[in-house]
Amino acid sequence: MNSIPDVDPSLKSTDPATLVGRVCFFLWRQCPGIVLRGGCFVSCEGGYPGLANYSENRKNLQPYRFDRAYQGVNKMSEHVVPNQFLEGEFVARVDECGPDGRVRISSLVNYLQEMAWRHAEALGYGRQALLTTNRAWVLTRMRLVLSRALGPGETLQVRTWPSGRDKYLAYRDFVAWSGEGEEVCRCTTAWAHMDVTKRKMVSLHETAPFPKDPERSLTFTTRTIPKVREGTHSVAIISRQSDLDLNGHVNNVHFVEWGMESVPRSWHETHFFCEMDITFRHECLSNEDITSSCVPDEAKSSVLHVVKRDIDGVELARMHSIWR
Repeated sequence: MNSIPDVDPSLKSTDPATLVGRVCFFLWRQCPGIVLRGGCFVSCEGGYPGLANYSENRKNLQPYRFDRAYQGVNKMSEHVVPNQFLEGEFVARVDECGPDGRVRISSLVNYLQEMAWRHAEALGYGRQALLTTNRAWVLTRMRLVLSRALGPGETLQVRTWPSGRDKYLAYRDFVAWSGEGEEVCRCTTAWAHMDVTKRKMVSLHETAPFPKDPERSLTFTTRTIPKVREGTHSVAIISRQSDLDLNGHVNNVHFVEWGMESVPRSWHETHFFCEMDITFRHECLSNEDITSSCVPDEAKSSVLHVVKRDIDGVELARMHSIWR
């Protein structure tokens, strides 16, 4: 019997759901016609049922290479260049896609979040370094503009860099391209420098690594996001233990997911997401009752979203999305 080759050590502690997703991705790349039904893989020569643009996505896939797919699924190749950019490559997994065959917006945000964490660590201002002085980065706002959808198996090249600062906020920008060089998205983010003991923002240190003349991929076009007085569509959500991150509270990516959850299915079927601006207002813990509400505006092809905690009515996040 052949021995199993060594794999990335991080896989030994990966949760079962993620492992299943990676197995599905590998089998799908080997046999693109298979579909998972009821826990069994079956052949589907006519395409993926319910996936209208499946064939189109397949045309854009990179030639299969095991080493490239493995790197994209399990870890990220990266390099830091002298001008303080970080570049990394991801391969979109099939379990990160929705019924329309497109990678979910929350998955794209996950890629960007991973890049931000890695670059902060490389620059010496990451989580571990800041915790020695009871400090932490807290994401407060994100604006993302999507140029085109990403399909399963496609490669995404992401570049990120520190793009500015003021007294309390640091800014980080991103640009991402497909394997063919087409721009996929641009993003800008604002991060607060927090005292984790006092739960207050503190002034950024003068020696923090911010360029004097930063290049911006995007800017925030409004000072605030309008408040949702009363949502026309709402869904109830319960935060889970698996939603928590290293800091012990719900990860920001889930607020994006929850904000999108209240958007009616009929809207998704007739509109294509192209932009969002979201503010993260309060932290959330596990086992909390949450309500996600939204107000679609057909005339403006936009949606206002709010995510609230039920017990006290506190706004956890506000979001404004634009569609076409």
